[in-house]
Amino acid sequence: EKNVFKYEIDVQTSNDFGAGTNSKVLITLFGDVEIESYELNKTNSITKNKDLFESGNLDRFLFYDKKEIGEVFQFIYLL
Repeated sequence: EKNVFKYEIDVQTSNDFGAGTNSKVLITLFGDVEIESYELNKTNSITKNKDLFESGNLDRFLFYDKKEIGEVFQFIYLL
């Protein structure tokens, strides 16, 4: 089987009033080899936070992919 690449994404939600969200969150990583999008949810969360993306939270996500993205130089997220 080909290599499997591991990607860990940390999301720090601001402490500002109204900073949290219950919306679906997608992130697109732009690498020097490939562009790939992932949904950030409880399935791929490696933190113990009951609710993701709450004000002040640091949420961590882990993905395994057969595609190599390469060096990430930009990302965007969508709610």
